[in-house]
Amino acid sequence: MSNTDTFTMRAFIAAPADQELDVLKEELTKRNIQSYTAYDIAPATISLASNIEHAIREADLIIAVISARASPNLFFEIGIAHALKKPFLLLISPQYGHLPSDLAGTFYLRADPKNREAIGFALDQSLTRLEKRVVRSQKRPQEGMPLGDNAERF
Repeated sequence: MSNTDTFTMRAFIAAPADQELDVLKEELTKRNIQSYTAYDIAPATISLASNIEHAIREADLIIAVISARASPNLFFEIGIAHALKKPFLLLISPQYGHLPSDLAGTFYLRADPKNREAIGFALDQSLTRLEKRVVRSQKRPQEGMPLGDNAERF
């Protein structure tokens, strides 16, 4: 059995190419979560945006690492995750300014990406929230009455 067979979840990490992610990836692996970034995925189409969307769609959790000078691409990826209703965690550098108001109420942690204890805590909190998500049952559409004699009017 390979190590990838033991993973129970997949996490897409949205982060700048030069961002140090070793601690985050190690903490995810400890929790049996397979992690990958946009730089790890093989292109499926000629559109980078489509490839990113596919990678996010396949993930169970999105983790966005917002550095002191966050790239607009990162917020594009957060937007895709939000549109797809994916749960996400924001790891925000203490040097980053104010969080955009559109992200107010989002679960986030303001910590250095090398802070193992803080990242572990945030991941545990995120996973607890994921486990508590309510899966709503699909209600069957109500069946109406047959049109009968009125069918020809419609």
